[in-house]
Amino acid sequence: MKIRFWNMKYTTFIVLFILILFFNNITIAKDKEKIVIIGSYRKFYEQINRKIELFEKNNFIVLMPPKSKIINPNDEFVKFQHEENKTIKEIEESFLNAIKIADFVYIFNPNGYIGSSSAFEIGFSYGLKKKIYCMEKPQDLILENTCEVR
Repeated sequence: MKIRFWNMKYTTFIVLFILILFFNNITIAKDKEKIVIIGSYRKFYEQINRKIELFEKNNFIVLMPPKSKIINPNDEFVKFQHEENKTIKEIEESFLNAIKIADFVYIFNPNGYIGSSSAFEIGFSYGLKKKIYCMEKPQDLILENTCEVR
């Protein structure tokens, strides 16, 4: 009887210990800021990947873009491998959902360039009152006043 009771007590202790570790890991993950990088993936994906690595090394969670291979590099709208069977609307809705849960967005805009899709996503972010940072001062006056250069 005593051995059985001790095993039960020991098992309860182990379960509680595992739960504490599990919830501590969740708390740590919640503390990391989540970001979405907006920019021309067709033109700058290689450089954006380097920026993703930099953010991740500094303990940010990059929600978008994914680390994946572009399957249509010459098309106007980029699709990644996992998006092959998705419509442009479905892909954009997924991207906008990522913006909704992000803590901030970062605009990858060499020479101030911002395309129309990026401008749309910046406007969406602005409407959600997200913090918006950009790599360089945007060429467009309105967009210039929506983001902070970092």
